Amino acid sequence: METYKHIQIATDFTEFSKKAADRAVNLARLCNAELTLLQVVEQFQKYLSYLSIEWTRPENGDHWMFATGHSQERLEQLSKRIGYSKTKLLTRVTQESAKHEIVRVAREIKADLVVTGAHGHSGLRLSLIHI
Repeated sequence: METYKHIQIATDFTEFSKKAADRAVNLARLCNAELTLLQVVEQFQKYLSYLSIEWTRPENGDHWMFATGHSQERLEQLSKRIGYSKTKLLTRVTQESAKHEIVRVAREIKADLVVTGAHGHSGLRLSLIHI
């Protein structure tokens, strides 16, 4: 059986993504793999609607800094929830296009598996991409 060395989980914090993350963590434990949690902040308004949060405009008006900081907090909460070894767990927040950033980061960290959970706009709920 092939074993994975580094698994990347791309999340948008929806229930679908949480379920995908749980499956990926179980696989990572079986393989003793490194794990990277990734959240890509694409469009600010879309970001807010996915998270179903109400917000007040940041005092300094920097929407991206607000979204990035909020995403990092959510990734930290997710990392605590999944309880994976801190020595093998990384979190990353990036900006731009999710489809490009997921691939770019996977190449950068040399992930050999990418796991994503769809946010319900299609029939796809869990995607495993072997690299």
